[in-house]
Amino acid sequence: MKAEVPPPAADNNTSAVPPPAAPSSAPPLQIGSGQPEEHMESMDMPQIFSTRAPRDAAAGFSSGLKNMGKGLAAGVGSFVAMPILGAREQGFVGFAKGLALGTASAVVMVGGGAVTGVTQIARGIAATPRAIISSNENKVWDQEKQQWYVYNLKEEAAEILAADEAAAAAAPENKVVKDMELYDTLGVPANATDVEIKKAYRRLAIKLHPDKNLNDPTASEKFQHVGAAYQILSDPQSRASYDEHGKDGVDQQIFMDNSQIYDMIFGSQAFENYVGELNLMTLQQELGKMSDNMTDAADMLGSQNSDYVKFMQKKREVTCAVFLATLLDEYMEDKSENHVNFRTKIKADAAELASTAFGGTLIGVVGYVYEEQAHRHLGFRKNIAAGLGLQNVTRSAHVLSTKYRFLTSAVSAYSKYNKAAKKVEEFEKKQQKEHHEQQQKEHHEQQQKDDKTSDEDTKAVPPSPEMEDLSRQLQQETLGSILETAWNFTVMDVESTLRSVCFKLFKDASVTAEERMLRAEGLSIIAEIFQASSQTSEAGLKEVMEKLHLADPQGHQEQEAAAAADEQAK
Repeated sequence: MKAEVPPPAADNNTSAVPPPAAPSSAPPLQIGSGQPEEHMESMDMPQIFSTRAPRDAAAGFSSGLKNMGKGLAAGVGSFVAMPILGAREQGFVGFAKGLALGTASAVVMVGGGAVTGVTQIARGIAATPRAIISSNENKVWDQEKQQWYVYNLKEEAAEILAADEAAAAAAPENKVVKDMELYDTLGVPANATDVEIKKAYRRLAIKLHPDKNLNDPTASEKFQHVGAAYQILSDPQSRASYDEHGKDGVDQQIFMDNSQIYDMIFGSQAFENYVGELNLMTLQQELGKMSDNMTDAADMLGSQNSDYVKFMQKKREVTCAVFLATLLDEYMEDKSENHVNFRTKIKADAAELASTAFGGTLIGVVGYVYEEQAHRHLGFRKNIAAGLGLQNVTRSAHVLSTKYRFLTSAVSAYSKYNKAAKKVEEFEKKQQKEHHEQQQKEHHEQQQKDDKTSDEDTKAVPPSPEMEDLSRQLQQETLGSILETAWNFTVMDVESTLRSVCFKLFKDASVTAEERMLRAEGLSIIAEIFQASSQTSEAGLKEVMEKLHLADPQGHQEQEAAAAADEQAK
């Protein structure tokens, strides 16, 4: 049974809802309804307690305990803080008032947490029979609508794609630009949308990737030229400047930004069918557009639960699920012995995915989640441990371990970055002091000669080779930690996304229960082949560092010379 996405049904009374707009620098306008007194009344008690209907007893206990904990924490905080604030403002009288208010607030908050907590637990217990029945009917709990429903992958895909197409329906008008060179480099017209520019860049990046053109000595240069064109045209400000002034309006230096380095390292374009666009790339691109406004950047970092971000993540998951369902249809249609034809295709895909520096590492992550989810769905059909659900314990431990590695690597990278920045700052201060002393000396000598002042003290300290060497050295020292942090973030992102993708595959009511089992069997084969083609993250990081050294041969040669000098000194 094919998992093709049907076209949206025509309906004159309905229209596709466009995806939410991306976060902007201006805060959204909020319009309230009702009388002012109603708003004041609603502000009397902070909405810190969850009152959403729990799915079952487990969710009810979780929600109830959280409410009790919130109430206790808020109560203790009020009891301690209010007397202190009162004493600061009105002395002993304020302390007494604050103590009274703090005590009353503590009683209210603790009591509110206890009441709402017990209520949530009771609601969860009451909802359990319905949850058991719905789960046996292969229904899915909608956290937003607070109800059980039958999930259908085809219907969700049609809805998501229809919304995406509606947003892109308004084609931009033709425009005249001063220089077409960068557009020609990417093979797009001057009125190309951001999405078209991104797709063109990714297509060329895959084709020109240095790892896939080992016999072409100019491959790296071509890759960087494409990256430079994308870097300018993907940024609204630099693109507008290029359109108006041509090359004179933009920086002509060819370099690779973080997203292009990320493409080179992780080979993410080749993985897009399997894992979608990695969140680290999306976040970096959005932050890059807001680099001149730190408030906007902070808002973006805090908007991970916004409607726009949720929509983009859902689109990513649905797109990957549709691709995987179509791929697994080939497994079900393959009548060869031991599905040899399907295995041959997957092995070819695995070889392609593992062809880049870190591709062999990322493919192992994909294979791990596929195996985990396939075994979970197969249950006793696979083995006793899967049937008993023992892999859930292993999965929980794995998730905690991954989060711990990310946090520790992020702290390490931040620490090394701060140390490097401090070294650069100290070196700059030293250079400025030496430069100032030299200026004073020259100024004094000039006055002694012709009693004329010199304007040299108004000039900035010119960059020195020593500063460039120090910056390059510190960059190499911190690069490893930054790459490790990026990798650990990617693991969390990919694993979380793929678990949602597999959930959609195995809850999809557009196919029969037996076909969902066959999907799990095919997914298990993919997992086996992917993991056999993988390498360790340590090996991937080492290979990446070597490639980055080759991308900066001068820095690499200087490091080798310094290491040789140290060895001789010993």
